[in-house]
Amino acid sequence: AAGEDVAPAFTYPDWESALRALAHQARAQRFVVVIDEFPRLVAAHSPITSYLQMVWDTELQHTQIFIILTGSLLSVMRQQVLAPDAPLYLRHTWPFELKPLTVADLRAFFPTYTPDELVETYAVLGGMPYYLISVDPTADLLTNVRRAILEPTGPLFNEIPLQLHLEMRGMDVPLYMRVLRAIAQGAHTRADIMQAAALQGKNVSHYLLTLQEMGLVTVRRPLERSVTRRRWARYHLEDPFLRFWQRFVAPRQAELEIGHGQESLWHEIRHQMPHVVAPVWERIARWHLLRCSRQRGLPPVAEIGSWWSRGAQIDVVGVDRHSRSVVFGEARWRQEPFTRRNLDRLVERGQRWLEGSDAHWDAHYAVYARHL
Repeated sequence: AAGEDVAPAFTYPDWESALRALAHQARAQRFVVVIDEFPRLVAAHSPITSYLQMVWDTELQHTQIFIILTGSLLSVMRQQVLAPDAPLYLRHTWPFELKPLTVADLRAFFPTYTPDELVETYAVLGGMPYYLISVDPTADLLTNVRRAILEPTGPLFNEIPLQLHLEMRGMDVPLYMRVLRAIAQGAHTRADIMQAAALQGKNVSHYLLTLQEMGLVTVRRPLERSVTRRRWARYHLEDPFLRFWQRFVAPRQAELEIGHGQESLWHEIRHQMPHVVAPVWERIARWHLLRCSRQRGLPPVAEIGSWWSRGAQIDVVGVDRHSRSVVFGEARWRQEPFTRRNLDRLVERGQRWLEGSDAHWDAHYAVYARHL
């Protein structure tokens, strides 16, 4: 116990005794206990959550203790802490999911990169800190791709399979990998995903829902003028690096493992880089509009998304239904400048979004272009 003479070899006989000892420390003053990587403790001693629940109910909740449980395996944290059948369900006071870093944070990792290079790096590596520190900040992005991702000895070559096997214990990992690969390669509707992942006869909705719950897949629907109008959902991979790995590395992993194909794949990635960045640039644009709305005279935005219908698509749509204001935006990651003709087309697509409205909407337009 803290503040007492304890033999160097002292240990508690079991976890229940150790947890009950915390109650003594926390009766008179605030006492903070942090259990880092709680899923590892669960894997090593599965009854720990039941012990913690029992001791909490009988003793710890009546003290001034503050227990913090952290873990990088989201599925285990949800199963052991947040799920309705978990021993610790509803005993937490603040569940907080730490989100990945944003593109605005990458300057701290790559201080010499230009703004364009930071966006491209984010489009490949995303915002997971481990991915960002696994590459050389003094080397350019494509060199890092070759060294860290395409080489079998690279720190990120097998990162995605390793993480999926950790998160999906007891699940059909190869099947889920096929679903993720299908989405990464352009299948975004349930029908297309089912066909691309060879899931005929299987419940694709079940697999997509599981991936959504794990935070790997996000579902998007057009942001409509009418809240009652619903269209078919499209499914996208949430993490840029997961998308990049599934698109380029997964189909050729066996070849890359024996040291073949790195050069040709590297050249393919170099030529495909604008297409790699484009969907991420759209997401950055939506994030920026939501974050900067109501500033410097910009219109309010309460909802953010995109919109599509037969023959038309708007990359960025920001809506505030209370004030009936809408922002239509286009995100273009191209060398060619954005022209007046491009703006006219954006206005035309905005008019299609407004068709049928029986009330006036205050329409604004935003352009997120690499070159204006």
